[in-house]
Formats: sequence, structure tokens, C-alpha cells
Amino acid sequence: MSENEALEMFIKTELKGNLSILIDVNKKDSFSGNRVDIWSNLVAERIIHHLPLYLKTLPIRGDIEEPSDDR
Repeated sequence: MSENEALEMFIKTELKGNLSILIDVNKKDSFSGNRVDIWSNLVAERIIHHLPLYLKTLPIRGDIEEPSDDR
């Protein structure tokens, strides 16, 4: 998995994990501007909070050995 794919998966997981805040099946105004703002702020805060730790788990390009042309 590439770094971009891993980052995309991380972001999608955060978005999906917080959908219950945005969607309320018992309310008609589930997508009201206020609910969308609260959800957007929460997800952004969670991504900002967890992203540095998540990025530390990915291999750093300098740590990845390039394939050798010595055959």
C-alpha cells in the first residue's frame, strides 16, 4: 500500500467513524448547516490530532531501501 493510499484510508475511516454525529435518522434536519459544521469541525480536529501519530507508523522514504541494479 502506498503512503497516499494509506492516508486516504485513514481519512475515510475517520469520516465514516463520525457519521453518526452528522446523520440522525430521527430528525428531518439531519443535514442542517449547524450539524454539518459541527461534524466538519469534529472530523478536522480528530484528523489533526491523530495524523502525526499515524504518519509516524508509515515508513519514511529514507528508510526504504531502493532496489539494487546489481544482478
